[in-house]
Amino acid sequence: MSKSNISTQKVVFLLLAVILIALTYFLIYQKNMDKVRLTEANITKLETRIGQLADMEVQVREMEKTSDAKKTETEEYISQFAPLTTYEKTVYQVYQMMTATDLRVSSIDFGNYFVFLQGGMLYGEGQAPEETTGNNANNNSQNTNNNNEQSSAAEIESTLEKNSEILDRITELTEYQKGPLNQVRGKVLTCSMGVSGSYRQCMKALDWVAGNREKMAVKAVSLAYDNSTGKLSGKFDVEFFELRGTGNAYIPPNISGFQYGIKNVFQSK
Repeated sequence: MSKSNISTQKVVFLLLAVILIALTYFLIYQKNMDKVRLTEANITKLETRIGQLADMEVQVREMEKTSDAKKTETEEYISQFAPLTTYEKTVYQVYQMMTATDLRVSSIDFGNYFVFLQGGMLYGEGQAPEETTGNNANNNSQNTNNNNEQSSAAEIESTLEKNSEILDRITELTEYQKGPLNQVRGKVLTCSMGVSGSYRQCMKALDWVAGNREKMAVKAVSLAYDNSTGKLSGKFDVEFFELRGTGNAYIPPNISGFQYGIKNVFQSK
């Protein structure tokens, strides 16, 4: 074999070796490097996510430490609200205020109830969605059927009355059952009372309202000095709050020994 043929073969082998190296680099090594870079990027993302989860775990542990305390605090706050505000209960509370402070109460006027908490939302007076009660449904149905025959109207009215009684009974049985906080329903009843007494007695009465076990608040105070008696006289507007759906049952007040007045509400002096 001539030297030229040997040289040609060496060149061919070198070219084949270069081509093989190039093919290996582009077809195998380069593809693997792309996968390596992609894997490294995914690892970086996962490490970041792991760090976030670790921070969240620390926060969860901190929340677990305080959740029981917050739950107890919430239950204690809710327990300050009466499960139901009635006229008899309100009058009795006014009587308790009078006997505890010696403030004279000469009159009591009740305002309308308004919803301040419904569906997890707080509302001001007159802002809550209007209710559709059994009585309203009866009135609407009766107005719709005014042109019907008397016998049919009487039957419809009787049926509506029975349904209303059933609805009221269901409400009576379920309104005190404990439910989630977003289903708790709150109402306010405003009571305007005519009062008279010394400055000290008036201040004691306001403190009594503010420190009462059941939630109530002074909405407005209007007092004037009476030269003839040397005392203050005027009106206190007090709001009485209730929360339904907390699991607390309404307990009527014990009115034994309750003094009824003739010249004024509680026979006060």
